[in-house]
Parts: sequence; C-alpha cells; structure tokens
Amino acid sequence: MANMKKTYGVTFKIADVIVKIKSRFPMAPPGDNAQGHEINSMFLPFVYTGDRKPHIAIDVEVARNLPDIPPGAKELFHANHQGEGASWRLFQNSKGFIYRGSGVTREQIATINPRFTRIECTLLARDCTHCPGEATRKVIQENNGMVWFLFDVAYDFLQILLLQYLSRGGRAIMPHAAGIRDATGDGFLFAGKSGSGKTTTAKLWARYTKATVLNDDRVIIKQRGKRFFIYPSPWSGQFQNSPWTPLCAAPLKNIYFIHHAPENILTGLSEKEAFTLLWQVMFPPFWDRGALEHTLSFCHRLSRDVACHRLGFINNRAIIDFVRTANTQTMNELY
Repeated sequence: MANMKKTYGVTFKIADVIVKIKSRFPMAPPGDNAQGHEINSMFLPFVYTGDRKPHIAIDVEVARNLPDIPPGAKELFHANHQGEGASWRLFQNSKGFIYRGSGVTREQIATINPRFTRIECTLLARDCTHCPGEATRKVIQENNGMVWFLFDVAYDFLQILLLQYLSRGGRAIMPHAAGIRDATGDGFLFAGKSGSGKTTTAKLWARYTKATVLNDDRVIIKQRGKRFFIYPSPWSGQFQNSPWTPLCAAPLKNIYFIHHAPENILTGLSEKEAFTLLWQVMFPPFWDRGALEHTLSFCHRLSRDVACHRLGFINNRAIIDFVRTANTQTMNELY
C-alpha cells in the first residue's frame, strides 16, 4: 500500500507560473527507454525548488475505478488526438469544471475550481503492460499498481490547464511556433502549421549558432508592460534540448510565419494579415467566452506592436544570417 504519510510529487515553473503536483501515492520513474529520456528532457529544465506559493496546485489520487461525470455537468469541448488513441473532454457544472481524459495510459478525471488554480486529479491504477524498464515495473508491483506517472498529468492535462489559466486573464498565449533566443538575447518566433518548418528551423539554429532553442512547437508569449516576451514550454515537437540547457525568456523582436521555399524571401505583413496568420496557429479556448475574448485581444495587440513577416526559406544555414540581417533592418526602421 502507498505510504499515507509521505508526499510524492514535483513543482514546475513555466512562464513564471508555479505549478505544484503532489500525491500521497508514489510517482513511478518514467522508464529507462527512449520515452523515459524524452520525458526527462522535456520537464527537467522546468523543475522549481524555490519556496514561492504555487499559482496552481494539483492533488493526484489513484483509484481502481474512476468516478463518474457528475449529473447535470454540461460538455463544453471534446478533442480527439488522431493517431494517438487518446482524447479529452471538458465539462462544467456549478462547482467548476471537470476534465475527462481517455487513452491507453491517460485514463483520468479531474475536478477544477472556477479559477483553474486548484485541481483534484484521479488516475487509474496501472499495470506493467505499457511500462518498460525494470525499475518502473518494480515500483508498480511493490505498490499493487497504485502509482502514477508524471507524463499522465503533465503532458496533455497540464498543457490544457496552463493554456486556460493564462488565457482567462489575458496573461499569455501559446501558439504553434518555434522560439529562438539568439546569442544577443533577441527573441524570434517562427510560427506555422505542421510541416511548415518549425523543427527544421530549430535544428538549424541549434547546429550552427550559439542561440538557445526555447521550443520547436509550443512557445508561450507574455506581455510585460508594453513589451512581449517569449518563454519556453515543456511541450516540444521533434526537437529536444539537453535537460541541462538553461532556458530563459527573451524579448520578442520579430514574428516570422514560415514556409519552405526555393529561395529565402521575406514579405512584410499588415496588422490584419499578421493577425489572420497568427490566429491560424493558435489553439484558442473555444469553451470559455471570456478567455477567448482575452486571447483575441492579445493577438490583436501582438500583431499591432511586433514586426511580422512571411518568411520563405531554404533548409540550410544561410537562413540564419538572412533573419539576423532582417532583424537589424527592422530595428533600424523602428528606431
């Protein structure tokens, strides 16, 4: 049985938001296979060991059976992850919200307060079928399956939770984009849909420069005063930094909406054009009218206040100097 006195868990700091995940049940190690190493690479840079009070607190329970959706709860949103065998739904009732995740290893239900700051998340007990690694299987067997995995809470659910938390106050957005912090400290955002070249761009900058890749798929943009900053997030695409790579926010200088092209070419965008392209790479909180309005307003300000361009590029290192030169020219035009 789980040790009822000991608390297991971890605390993260993501875009200055402190998230504490704790449980009375043991947290199983991620495994010694490729997926386990990927999880460590994704989340280790965000571990927080300070003593600040968390903005978001998640209590994890483990059960043989999940509780039912409360009667009368209204379904707000249903998402299917094609090819992953997983989906999630969001409900609302008089007490707050209910998240229901489904999938081979993601069966869970969470009750969430109206401010999205206090969460009780219940996961199904685990067996060893989908758990590679001797150490992982040993922990599961010793605790009769009453254990939980960080991945089950932090991959889909925490991403959606943080998106909602940031959106409700107009604090930030999380577009599909690669974020680069150049050696000068300048931040560049390379936005685009799947296949547009975000990971390719990240790999080029990582290979040929001393810049830091903040993420190749999910970057958080926050506004501080009149300036916008890009922050790393754990939810990356195919590019993985070393777990020991220091990840720092960067002031956002330019937004590039990228696509593969036969030559490197840059086209300026109007505010309206930039907003249209930005909205295409967003995952807005459609289920929450207030949060959706905040997100729209944020995107309008971002499109207005930050230089935006359409960027066609060739997959070679020449694009790096091309972008740096374009950034210098943009700064000269502004100042």
